Amino acid sequence: MQRSTLLLIALAVGFVGLLAYSLGQNASLYTDFATARREGREVHVPGAWVRREQAAYDPARDVFVFYMQDTLRNVVRVRYADPKPANFEQAERVVVVGKFDGQDFAAQHI
Repeated sequence: MQRSTLLLIALAVGFVGLLAYSLGQNASLYTDFATARREGREVHVPGAWVRREQAAYDPARDVFVFYMQDTLRNVVRVRYADPKPANFEQAERVVVVGKFDGQDFAAQHI
């Protein structure tokens, strides 16, 4: 093989390896609250809004707070730094994306 072909193949392999590494670092897990607390990194947690608990929006701090139960029945208080999503009450399931901040799950997205 020519030297330029080998160099091109090596560059392509290096690029694919770097891309795979980057995607692996940015990938977010779908998990439960207990695992999310242990992991300490951003994750997706599917579950349901606990309707019997108070959900409230504080316009002074721009924070929406509600309680959510994950698939393993763990209930956690969720803080979302934005107003309540428009269709929140109609949703049968909720997925929050974020990580734990103390005892609360700090959601970046709902």
